[in-house]
Amino acid sequence: MGLVASAARSPGGVDWGAGVPDDLRDEIDEAERFLKHSSRVLAEFSRLGSSAGLVRNAIALPSDDSEQRALDAVSQGVLKAVRWHAYVEQAGQLLADTTRALMAPGNTVASQLARGRVLARLLNFMLRFDEFKRSCPQVQNELAYYRRNYGPLSMHGAVINANQARGMSSFYSEWQPCRKFFGQMLGSVAQGDRSSGAAVCTLLAALTHACAFRAVDLGRMSDEAQALHALRAMTGAFVLHSQLIQTVGNPGSGAWVRLGHCTQALGCQAHHLTYVTADWVGEWRSTLNAMPG
Repeated sequence: MGLVASAARSPGGVDWGAGVPDDLRDEIDEAERFLKHSSRVLAEFSRLGSSAGLVRNAIALPSDDSEQRALDAVSQGVLKAVRWHAYVEQAGQLLADTTRALMAPGNTVASQLARGRVLARLLNFMLRFDEFKRSCPQVQNELAYYRRNYGPLSMHGAVINANQARGMSSFYSEWQPCRKFFGQMLGSVAQGDRSSGAAVCTLLAALTHACAFRAVDLGRMSDEAQALHALRAMTGAFVLHSQLIQTVGNPGSGAWVRLGHCTQALGCQAHHLTYVTADWVGEWRSTLNAMPG
């Protein structure tokens, strides 16, 4: 933990592109293979078509044909929503496993950086998934239509059962479903123990600082794509930190985010702030008063 914090305080001496230690190769390669699928999940989400026209037609002009056409279209959307939910659950497990590994004794700077890059990619996915979800109300609409028509659909081959449909509806009804689930997974790592909770908060604070410095450095080098990646990771680490710290209480001085570093990154990356939507900015502002000093 101290090594991660030291890296955050002295970013100039940190090689973020450093190779993966041999003893971590299998772990990091497996994580990278999994994370490659995140772009496919997000691409599917961004291209999700709407079945609203077919649903409206089935309601206005009910017939066996119109209802079956609507249900077929809705079922395709529901299947995608199920796949996305399963991916979020697996991503949350990877987040928890990587966090536990970072908290374990014996980590070197190289191993912390390798695992830190995994966390940064997971936090990028979290923000982007929730962004697409907020801009895609048809997921909830299709799940609602599916649940209302589960009876007739079951006669034609249901894609998920009624209990699964309820679970999906509950997940997608959240404003930020991925963030909530990731927060729950980190809470399970803390296990309600003050010491473990403080350790997780310290890790998230260190990652926030490291990504803030990284965003500033990349911005100065005009590497906008990677600067945005760092900015998203910084924001994701910060909001999970603020969520967890509410349950931990005062975790000790080392576990607090030094906001000066983060606001510097936000200032240097002002042209990217359209991505950090109003609710994220609100998180930053509402947390200011909770931070000591």
